[in-house]
Amino acid sequence: MERLTRLMIRYRWAVVAVWLVVLLGGGYASTKLSGLPANTFTVPGRVLVDLGAHYDIQNWRLSLNLNNAFDREYISYCTTASVCYWGASRTVLGTARYQW
Repeated sequence: MERLTRLMIRYRWAVVAVWLVVLLGGGYASTKLSGLPANTFTVPGRVLVDLGAHYDIQNWRLSLNLNNAFDREYISYCTTASVCYWGASRTVLGTARYQW
């Protein structure tokens, strides 16, 4: 059985009548049994770090998120001893949202 844990720290402050929010988070996935259907081997656990920030001004929210900040290579899961799948590499996502 795999155990998952996530933690997110959020710091928010006002900057000249707008809000700036900075996020620091991470997750841990424990070692898990794999190899369908008999679960005959294990996939190592992993710790990943995520970062993010968003800036609110009037009706706009500008966001930037960075997942797997240290670009850690890890195996997400396996279906057999020779068929395994890599987890997501570092991902950067920027968004602009307007709220009517």
